[in-house]
Amino acid sequence: MSKTDIAKHVKISRSTLYRELTRGSVIQMRSDLTTYLSYFPDTTQKNYEENRRASRKHCKLQKAHAFLHYLQEQFFQQHMSIDAICSRTARDRLFDPLLCTKTVYNYIAKGMLPIKNIDLPQRVRRKNTPKQAKTGKPRFG
Repeated sequence: MSKTDIAKHVKISRSTLYRELTRGSVIQMRSDLTTYLSYFPDTTQKNYEENRRASRKHCKLQKAHAFLHYLQEQFFQQHMSIDAICSRTARDRLFDPLLCTKTVYNYIAKGMLPIKNIDLPQRVRRKNTPKQAKTGKPRFG
């Protein structure tokens, strides 16, 4: 069966099949020291997963441990807002790895910090009402 027929059978482009074959091909050696190409899909999948894992941005929780401890202390004891704490630490340069306000709020929403959404007054007070489409309005024109 030709590679074009294989591509049609799998319902992919022929060039996609060729790229996959070159990506997953590994040079093998016979006992008489001649080399040949062999395709290993497991190797290709493993390389893909490693590249995907390396392409993501890493979490900053471990690096900014001192900043997060300070943030929790100021939030619970001094009753400061998250934005005020982040702004002051950035202005005074108190810690080397800083987190911006948006990142801290994202970590709170994901449950990665001991501060919960219920502790934030603006998140609890505001009521999210869904937008309703205006109906029954006559169209002129």
